[in-house]
Amino acid sequence: MSLFIKEGGRLLIVALRAMGDVLLTTPIIRAVKQAHPAVHIDILVEALPASALRHNPYLRHIIISPARGSHLLKYLNIVQQLRKERYDYALDFLSTPGSGWLTRLSGAKFRLGWDIPYRRWAFNHRILRPKETIYAPLIKARFLSELGIHNLVEPQPELFPLNEDDDWAQDWLGKKGISIGRIRAVTNKDSISSKSPGNNIGESESAVDGNNSPQYRVIGLAPYCKRASRMWSIENWRRLITALNDRLPTVFILFAAPNEHSYLANLKQIEGGRVEWAGALDILKAAALMKRCRIVLTGENGLLHTAVAVKTPTYSIFCGKDAPAQWIPPESPLHRAADLRGSAMADDTQIQRLIDEILLLEAAAEPAIR
Repeated sequence: MSLFIKEGGRLLIVALRAMGDVLLTTPIIRAVKQAHPAVHIDILVEALPASALRHNPYLRHIIISPARGSHLLKYLNIVQQLRKERYDYALDFLSTPGSGWLTRLSGAKFRLGWDIPYRRWAFNHRILRPKETIYAPLIKARFLSELGIHNLVEPQPELFPLNEDDDWAQDWLGKKGISIGRIRAVTNKDSISSKSPGNNIGESESAVDGNNSPQYRVIGLAPYCKRASRMWSIENWRRLITALNDRLPTVFILFAAPNEHSYLANLKQIEGGRVEWAGALDILKAAALMKRCRIVLTGENGLLHTAVAVKTPTYSIFCGKDAPAQWIPPESPLHRAADLRGSAMADDTQIQRLIDEILLLEAAAEPAIR
């Protein structure tokens, strides 16, 4: 049985996941609001990922869920708040026992969740999860089909940095003495793969800007993964960016939290290159800085989706159990990934192949300088 959203209805999205997964929910929010402008959309999220939803014009309320392990009273207060809203629909994309309880107790008339054994009690409208590996927002779009919305036109996530975030990013670069220049990644008819590792395959379109300040090719770097099984080794990353810098001199901006500093310290030292530590940034400031990168190199983490959200080209290393197709926008010329599952250490041939692919992506993509 299909449901249809009534005009002026109230819809709750339960998204109790990390930053990246919350970002991948934004295409669903946008699609619902565009299909039904009069619907009121609220979202229940944890505190940290909530920052990814600031200034989102499609949301009415952002409701903060209690931190895991909080006192029962805090959960009872949230349930009371949800029930006061008298939601018509509740969508639980996670469908765990914890999120299921909050969905069930929300009081929503129609509660949608995945058809998972021992969790069906939480939902009165259950959806079969697709078995094929497809981009995460397209999986979530199965919920939209149940609501009579059958076309997710734009599956990519989005963020809404303010002018002040852009001003901050420009000021940060200025304090580092970085004036971003446009780089042509390929300047002759030879293919990248035919170049020797030590050759520069690109050159600056102009060595200086109008103020005679040196211009730089800037690449974002976000290698860290919380799960060790998904982490490409730091030695591999160091060899990759060193070899990439040898091909074409680059300033790398390293995005990482304070507790990752010691783990990533080896990346700050590359011979003949420059790595600037951006540190742990508010997501909208990180997004504003990524907008000014030529490309962002990432591991399996939420910063991949941050770069995608601001339309900066990405090249991602996947070495965990998940297939890249689940996290990379399909058929996009701006976003590519290397499937290195089962590859603990990269040899020189593999490093050079990755560099060739990165530079080809950079040459093909629209320059990420806005």
